[in-house]
Amino acid sequence: MNKGRLIKIRHYRCGEPDGSSYVIAPESKTNEQIEADVDAAAEELIKSIEGFKELHNSTPPKAYPRVEDYSEDLTLKEIKVLMESDRQKRKDFDARKRQATASYESFLYKKGYEWIGECEDEFEISWGHRHGMRLDYGNNDFGYQPLKVGKKNGDTVSALWDDDED
Repeated sequence: MNKGRLIKIRHYRCGEPDGSSYVIAPESKTNEQIEADVDAAAEELIKSIEGFKELHNSTPPKAYPRVEDYSEDLTLKEIKVLMESDRQKRKDFDARKRQATASYESFLYKKGYEWIGECEDEFEISWGHRHGMRLDYGNNDFGYQPLKVGKKNGDTVSALWDDDED
């Protein structure tokens, strides 16, 4: 873990408390930079969710298109090209879905913030009137530790484990 300050971000909706996030801010960040990052991460999450709404209401591209899904008038080569295009559309759809369902904290992690320790400073963010919009703030409980993704025994896993375990 890098050196830094533990900060608490209080989340509000409609002026009412709605949870907290705890992250470690890089030591080099000023309070003004942290405020800007806190606000920017919120805007990025909202933009991601709103950008996905249009896709969410449509039929997602097939993950595994079949030859039978295409016109009989096409050649096999044309069908293969279309199948690859459809597979790429599904990959793009899934990537946007993952981003739209990411936690608020994940947007802070992209800005160099890390998971928690003990609080030194506290910040607040007001989400306004966003009724019906699912906002995952990340860890709301101080004792929560996010899942790690990596290789374990040759397999890709998402799990909790200590760094010194094999």
